[in-house]
Amino acid sequence: MEVGKCHLDGDIINECLKIQDVLIDTEKYVKLLVDNIIIVSWMGDANAVVIMINSLGSHLAMPHFN
Repeated sequence: MEVGKCHLDGDIINECLKIQDVLIDTEKYVKLLVDNIIIVSWMGDANAVVIMINSLGSHLAMPHFN
């Protein structure tokens, strides 16, 4: 691996997106995660975060988690 280059396996990215999709279902969860500094949202609207995360994870095929 070259210095300054990062390679992420597609499966890892899919798993991270799917986990976020499972965790973030309502504005309440977004606010909880933001308040506890688990995620940072610059969108200003918790519902917009829910819609974005759920749309990102909506078409992921996840046969199993590693």
